[in-house]
Amino acid sequence: MAAIVLLRIEWLKASRRRALWVALAAFAAFTAVPAIERVRSAQGNPNAVHALPESWPDILQSATGLGPLFTGVLMILLFAPEFAWRTARQNVMDGLSRERFYAGKVLLLAGLVGLVTATTVLIGAGGTLLSPGGGGPSFIRPADFSYMGGLALGMLVFGSAGMMLSVHLRSSGSALAILLLYLFVEEALARLITGT
Repeated sequence: MAAIVLLRIEWLKASRRRALWVALAAFAAFTAVPAIERVRSAQGNPNAVHALPESWPDILQSATGLGPLFTGVLMILLFAPEFAWRTARQNVMDGLSRERFYAGKVLLLAGLVGLVTATTVLIGAGGTLLSPGGGGPSFIRPADFSYMGGLALGMLVFGSAGMMLSVHLRSSGSALAILLLYLFVEEALARLITGT
């Protein structure tokens, strides 16, 4: 079975879930607020420039904390209920091997990372179109690709953690609780180590 077919199967299941659309709308709203603030700042202060390619680090910074969190939460909300609803078992009984079932979930994770990254880039680039002032000669610099790659890697890590928790716990509530507890503990330890 081709990867395109697996991705299409997963997209059909995911696109019918309200959790996907609500989470993406919330992520877009949380990403749009900093973009609007940067546009307002650039309009109010003639020395402030919000244009591409100089603004890519600021645009991607707004998604570095939320993007991985939303990706992990979405993987849990889209994957864990399949065990309670027995659709995972039914897929295997209908002829889909376990390896292909999990490969479909990995492709879903890659699709979610692409979707969240595209949302961030489109909202950020759209905000620069509304901002006065011009940018540099290019649209994107090589260093900006590394920022995007870092953001995608962070989302892959948290999405993989959400997928792992979904497989082992098979419950959305428990998996979400452990993921959020991990985030709080990680943040507390990071602040303790850095002394802030």
